[in-house]
Amino acid sequence: MRKFKTMRTVAAACIVFAAATMFASLAYAQSLVPVKFRLDFRLSGPHLPYIWALEKGYYAEEGLGVTIKEGAGAQQTINLIAAKEDDLASGDFLVLANSVSKGAPVKAVFGYVQRNAWSVISFAEANLREPRDLIGKTVAVIADHRVFLELLLRTNDVPSEKVTMRVVNIAVRNTVFAERKVDAFISQVLGSPMDFVARAKEGKNPPVHFMLFGDFGVKTLSQGLIAHRNFIEQNPDVIRRFLRATGRAIKEIAKPQNFDEATDIAIRYTKAAVERRESVRLQWIETLKFINFKETSDQPFGWMDAKDWNDTVDTLKKTGHIENGPALGDLYTNEFLR
Repeated sequence: MRKFKTMRTVAAACIVFAAATMFASLAYAQSLVPVKFRLDFRLSGPHLPYIWALEKGYYAEEGLGVTIKEGAGAQQTINLIAAKEDDLASGDFLVLANSVSKGAPVKAVFGYVQRNAWSVISFAEANLREPRDLIGKTVAVIADHRVFLELLLRTNDVPSEKVTMRVVNIAVRNTVFAERKVDAFISQVLGSPMDFVARAKEGKNPPVHFMLFGDFGVKTLSQGLIAHRNFIEQNPDVIRRFLRATGRAIKEIAKPQNFDEATDIAIRYTKAAVERRESVRLQWIETLKFINFKETSDQPFGWMDAKDWNDTVDTLKKTGHIENGPALGDLYTNEFLR
């Protein structure tokens, strides 16, 4: 009988402990500041640090309850931030500069991938090595990206009317290229183009060639973190903590020994097809080549240089996409990196 009572006492104590733990966890979760974070596209290499920071608890350590959602395009993500549907997002800085010039109340707060990663992707056997080689060719673009191809052509004095631009949905862009219905497509090399590199390694398609915009006079920043101006003004400490956790994650998974784990965590979190694993891993490795500029090497990680933003705006102005460039103070701030 005494043994039975002891067992009941232990069981009751376990229940009380479990309940206390549950309520403590709930209270802790409720104490975290909610942050809605939006990716610019579906999972790609540059997104790994955000998911790593979430899964490793770095955001929670900073008192932030972060939720991450995939995106459906650079412009749509910026539109969601402008509409205050999300708090922070990974965004393309060229699209941001163009949007701000048209009145969008968004601003960059962290320069993550600063070197221009846009490229014309073709099969190497097509021998498309410079912009003039695109004359008479068909290039697939999604609607938001047409401006980028026009920018490359105008910068290199290639008449845009001599290049056929086929506007396609992003869901079929890579497919029409793989099926050879177009000669090339444009994208950042840090995303789905690495699918073709992975398949080429497996012998499933010929090698591909990347015609990097940055090699042909298109000097623009690439991407980083953006927020609505009101959110920046009202939540400076939230942004500072988010950047601290994100920077920690970026530096951590820049180490080769963490490549595989970071990729696996991201695949699980986003429920991406396992077949995409090698491509996402290659995307991250490629991302590391585009992260730092010499001009910012003596500043905190993520610091943005005024010259780079001026180059980005000047490129848009020279190609006729904007008339009057916005003030630099409307485009970015480094205040959260000090």
